[in-house]
Amino acid sequence: MNKILGFLVGILAVLPAVAIDTYSWGNVRLEGGGFVSAVIASPTVENLFYARTDVGGIYRWDNTYKVWIPLLDWLSQDDVGLYGTESVALDPSNPERLYIMAGTKYFSDGKTAIFRSKDYGATFDTTIVTSLWTAHGNGMGRQTGEKLAVDPHNPDILFCGSRSAGLFKSSDAGVTWANVSTIGAQPGADLLNANGISFVLFDPASSLTATGGTSVIYMGVSAATDNLYVSKDGGVSFTAISGGPSNQMPHRAVLSNGNLFITFSSSAGPQPVSSGAFYKYNITSGTWTNITPQENGVYLGSGGQSYAHGFGGVSLDPNDPNHIIITTLGYYGGQTRYADGSDGWGDRIYVTKDGGTTWYTAFSYKDPSLPENANASLNGNAWITGNAIHWAGSVTFNPFNTDEAWVTSGNGVFHCENVNDSLPIWKFESRGLEETVPLDIVSIPGGPLVTAIGDYDGAVYTDITKATPIHSPKIGTTQSLGYAPLVGAFLRTGHVTDYSTGTGIESDVMYYSADMAATWTKLPTPIGTQGLVVLSADGKVLLHRPTNSSTVSRSANQGPPGQR
Repeated sequence: MNKILGFLVGILAVLPAVAIDTYSWGNVRLEGGGFVSAVIASPTVENLFYARTDVGGIYRWDNTYKVWIPLLDWLSQDDVGLYGTESVALDPSNPERLYIMAGTKYFSDGKTAIFRSKDYGATFDTTIVTSLWTAHGNGMGRQTGEKLAVDPHNPDILFCGSRSAGLFKSSDAGVTWANVSTIGAQPGADLLNANGISFVLFDPASSLTATGGTSVIYMGVSAATDNLYVSKDGGVSFTAISGGPSNQMPHRAVLSNGNLFITFSSSAGPQPVSSGAFYKYNITSGTWTNITPQENGVYLGSGGQSYAHGFGGVSLDPNDPNHIIITTLGYYGGQTRYADGSDGWGDRIYVTKDGGTTWYTAFSYKDPSLPENANASLNGNAWITGNAIHWAGSVTFNPFNTDEAWVTSGNGVFHCENVNDSLPIWKFESRGLEETVPLDIVSIPGGPLVTAIGDYDGAVYTDITKATPIHSPKIGTTQSLGYAPLVGAFLRTGHVTDYSTGTGIESDVMYYSADMAATWTKLPTPIGTQGLVVLSADGKVLLHRPTNSSTVSRSANQGPPGQR
């Protein structure tokens, strides 16, 4: 036996060394591409910002390199639902401490977690809370205020609002949790549409409880009535605050100098929203004041023609409570305009410097034919051109420099460094933030990388480290790619809505490329919507199976596919 072993060792000694392939892995850059539901600013550390997304995790801003750093890329496929980050909380007394509520109802069996970090999100401890409540980071209302909050006077105390199970409290820095209120609870609710508690807000100026916690806590609920509550005993009991706008849901609130400033919308949002308002509530007098911006004597968000929208984001200057910035929500009357001449229609951003008596829009609406009158910047991104700031559910001043503000959108984050100027420019600031949903990918040997993604088509990459223009013509979601390796041909299909006539006209479309997806030619309308496509190796035979169908269509002449 020893002789045999020695013989084998001798053979191995004279065999040539086998080269081991090494790979360098990195994200294929699109930048943005999904709904960023909030930007949260640290009140104590300059340029410390976090961005939470509905399906793409949470990111921390690196101000030196102007890039977002992903904090949850360590999650496995088994825990993919935890990329849905529904709320973020910072410890006001210790900036290194970060808390996240994460979960997506239809992924990972609804698994819901509280992530706890002591090092700005470099590492996390985890508490699974699924047995207590279930989060849904991709549900309606995901852009409303923070459901998770840390007591500013006692960092061991946290409160967390849920979508359907009420309010929960932790007294050991998020390790264990207990239900303390059923306000907003809807047992068995559809979490896609039920938002429950929309925000939890401590009043740091209030007195302390006997156990050292903050006594006054405000809580908003996504309901048309009985939707704002106050506790004066540290969360033991809550009382409804009456007198707010009727048939409106509170979205976000900030507290300053004895006043609550609250944005309202007719639904949990981000869509559909038909009306909304912005109010100031004086805590001492119990007085409500409507400070909604007006246009031609009409309140924005009033629900009439051109005003059928709500309000989402709100932020106050920490040094000047009269300096306020807010966003509309679900509005398509704001023009996002780029210097290349492209534009898109979405939300507007408004600023006041006198506490809401007068407002001005933080967009320029001067002659759109002049590039110098652009109000947005591509900022080196190659695909955002023509896309609007929309679903603007969160806006955030830089608390250390309120000439700067961040606004979130359905396609990424925009950043303005001159918000108080007459011509503010909103830069697309989404480098490092990757939230697309890849549905198909083809890596051509010796050629480009071609992708198909949800909502934003996909792209052709000759360099994966650079943001690349998306496929044109656009069809929104490209569900799959048919590829013919012998000739470099591609096939893709989708369902589009054309608004060029003023009325949305929907149609199914299919496109063919003979040049490695560089250009596309429209083919006759396919039978059925979207689905999967396949090309024969020589590109002559097309196969298409529509979404939710077992029928496969075939064409051998790039004509109308016949069912087989």
